[in-house]
Amino acid sequence: MRKNIPICRIKNDISELSTEFIWSLRYSTHCIYDVKEINFDLSDYKYLSNDVNTSPDFLIEIKNGKIKLNNEDTKKINIVSDSFLYRLLEQGNKFDEISIYLLFNFNSECKVIGLLGVNRNEIKCLDHNADNVFDILTKIEKQLNGVMCDNLVNIRISKDEIIINHECCYKEFRCLRSCGINIPLVLVQNLYKRKIKTYKFIKSIESDYNIEQYKSIFFDLDETLVWQGEPIQESILLLKRLHDKKLEINLLTRHKKDIHKTLKSINVDCNLFNKIIKVEDDEKKSSFITPNSLFVDNEFPERFDVRFKANTVSLDLDQLEFVEWSQIERVNII
Repeated sequence: MRKNIPICRIKNDISELSTEFIWSLRYSTHCIYDVKEINFDLSDYKYLSNDVNTSPDFLIEIKNGKIKLNNEDTKKINIVSDSFLYRLLEQGNKFDEISIYLLFNFNSECKVIGLLGVNRNEIKCLDHNADNVFDILTKIEKQLNGVMCDNLVNIRISKDEIIINHECCYKEFRCLRSCGINIPLVLVQNLYKRKIKTYKFIKSIESDYNIEQYKSIFFDLDETLVWQGEPIQESILLLKRLHDKKLEINLLTRHKKDIHKTLKSINVDCNLFNKIIKVEDDEKKSSFITPNSLFVDNEFPERFDVRFKANTVSLDLDQLEFVEWSQIERVNII
């Protein structure tokens, strides 16, 4: 757990973008988030508050569809060559429109952090690291390096026009988050002056979230089931539902204290787990993952390791809402 947690003040309007932005940060332990009134109960989430009297370390403003970081001025930008952008539309020829999210980071470097294909009734997260688009996007990044810092820009490409502005779409944020790209959290990491690279962790919304297909489910403990000694109810509820369906559940943790005592303190029965695996500092969690498994962990490096070394679907806590059960309707990404 982090010490001396900074205060991040979010000056939000009452919009769907603000709701999605703050909802995306409900499990983030990077900051205490000082927010205005929003349409869900803040008391369920330890690091969200509307009663912070301390001066903030960071500032995020959400207004009229735009997101401003630390009062940094937004600037109009131009692409030197539109041909790069139209080549992207050709690659995504199944879509009416391509949407790109660019982060101009604290060091004025331009990074593509999200790519989507958009039709009238569909939004789909595309892999911006895929071979067929990587070179094009890299050229765009190089063109725009140094233009500004601490800014989020959206580029929309259709057959008729190219629109470049700072306006964001909450539906696209939600779609990206369902695939493991949490834009609000990326912006917070940038405020920490950390260089960020994003990855599409989910190959298929329709299949990867169908939880009953998996032979076993692996859960982390710290900041996944327990948070500063308090239970994280959403993940514990999922854990118990999985147990009720007779699925194999394993605990895979680096927890430094007595694991059984910690589980007892949050009212989680040790017998819910088929195995409790203690991972040492020099070990990778990916080495313990068995085929046809699902992995739940709040830490990006752990998810990255398991997703790309063990080829296993890996979820952060903010993605649990997208889990599908065959008996209930899947959360609609649109």
